[in-house]
Amino acid sequence: MAEHTALPWTVDEKHLAIYGPEVQGTCLADCHRSDSGHMNTPTNTEGAANAAFIVRAVNCHDDLLVACEAVLALGFFGHFTEEAYIEQFIEPVVSQLHAAITKAKGNQ
Repeated sequence: MAEHTALPWTVDEKHLAIYGPEVQGTCLADCHRSDSGHMNTPTNTEGAANAAFIVRAVNCHDDLLVACEAVLALGFFGHFTEEAYIEQFIEPVVSQLHAAITKAKGNQ
């Protein structure tokens, strides 16, 4: 599997495009509205919001993954003694963390 473009990514709000970190950055995605008529594309306002969302998600991905893995590595989830509390609160959180880590690593 190829490596993705280095971080951080940025949004060119004028052209609704996503760029890598290079000075003459490579355009990674174009989120502007297509007026060609053959594609169902979002408005430019929605395209700008999509571009900003993509860049935020990409730029925080590694930090969120490290944080999730750190919480699981603490291993304190098994120290609760009340079974109902574990079943109702702890087990769902652990399951969500495992699912998020798996998805973030691309192992859906």
